[in-house]
Amino acid sequence: MAVKLHMLIPKSLARSVAFKQDFKGAFTLSAQQIDKLATLAETGKGFELPAESIEEAARSLEITSERIIPVLRVLDFLYSHARVGNISKKDATEQVCEFAKSLAIADCDEKVAAIDHLFAPKEAYDKRLMVESVSTAVISTLSAIDSVCDVRAVTDRNTGKIIGYIPRALIGIEIQDSDLSTSTISLQVDENEIDRLLEELNRAKRLLRALKDEFSNKILDEEQYGD
Repeated sequence: MAVKLHMLIPKSLARSVAFKQDFKGAFTLSAQQIDKLATLAETGKGFELPAESIEEAARSLEITSERIIPVLRVLDFLYSHARVGNISKKDATEQVCEFAKSLAIADCDEKVAAIDHLFAPKEAYDKRLMVESVSTAVISTLSAIDSVCDVRAVTDRNTGKIIGYIPRALIGIEIQDSDLSTSTISLQVDENEIDRLLEELNRAKRLLRALKDEFSNKILDEEQYGD
């Protein structure tokens, strides 16, 4: 008996009620609808369609936008998991049909060609995934930043009266780890500290630009794979 070296759907996920519901939503679609979804994913966005494209995609499949969102989510997981696990198109399709039958989706065999299309290599999306993986590997990355300004009252220790005010900027920096978990660092800084920070950031920016100029014909830019 052949043993699969890498499962497309981990056992823990296969037990998830939410995942099974999303899976059913995807694979109870007709073969034509699944084939259209595979075609839609043949860009740098893959199955991660931007918000402005969701309505258009739903209309082309003749389903609601509320239904297509979980469908895209489960297809994106299955495709990326197959690529990471080096699962062939044939094996991925077989595992999808096996799981579909366990959920009483009886017509999966009639959709094999369309499901094959889902797992066909998508060059633009694969390249974007590789760029993102390398860009975010090893060290945490900046995922969000915001700032507000505050004025602190200074009081006389003896009398308790306010003798003046000190302005401060409060900066919140959200960082994302390679496992997609996030955490936030909060800083308070004055003008001099902001100047030091800007000076260092501008120095780093100049170096990055110099590197891009130096290796201009070999630099891969994440944005170019998102269109």
